[in-house]
Amino acid sequence: NMSVSSDNKEPQLDPNDADEAIEEAEEKCDVETILAIINVTTDEARTAANEVDDNTEEKENEWTDAAESALYAFYRLMKSGRVAENTYCTVPYYTYLDPVFSALDAWQHEEAIVEAALGCIVATCNDLDKNGEMLTESDINDLKEHINKCDIIAVIVTKIMPKFTTESSIQEQACLALEALAKSTYSVNTELIELFKHYINNGLIQKQLILARDERITNERNKAYPSRVARVLDISI
Repeated sequence: NMSVSSDNKEPQLDPNDADEAIEEAEEKCDVETILAIINVTTDEARTAANEVDDNTEEKENEWTDAAESALYAFYRLMKSGRVAENTYCTVPYYTYLDPVFSALDAWQHEEAIVEAALGCIVATCNDLDKNGEMLTESDINDLKEHINKCDIIAVIVTKIMPKFTTESSIQEQACLALEALAKSTYSVNTELIELFKHYINNGLIQKQLILARDERITNERNKAYPSRVARVLDISI
């Protein structure tokens, strides 16, 4: 049994017990615990990346499944709409994006986790929009001023899209995540606005969107995704 205190202390967790803890938390719609588990796996990925001994690969891999499972559990909860009913009033859940951003950053070399985390960004932004009227004026101000845990646009545009050039589904998910961030309630975040401007001004977003459209996305219908991002950002590709 795992408990997470209200100040979001991270649970003591063994990678082999993670599945059971995730399942239990999902059944209870306990999104805070699932996010705490995601944070644990993120820390483990970072620790492993910083260690240069012979066991690095092995150590990191033991947390890979837990990270993927926790992100998919979070994704299912966000899609289900149950989270809004349970927690919205106490936790404005744009804050839920931070653990997802951090996971994407820490596990950016793991294809399955990347795909899961990108899906979580889309699901959270969509749910945030559906429940937008529940945000108070002070929530919106907090959201505007919120400092993100990492430069999420750089992670998507300079790390993930150039790395997974042959993975059509990751290119699609990356575009959907960029679109969701740019058009959802989250788009009022001042830092995010500046980041988008920065990567538009240096042409990096346009470059990746063009490559995704012309070379990387294989599904004809989904080749429209990069253009959808361009439209929301008011850029031409």
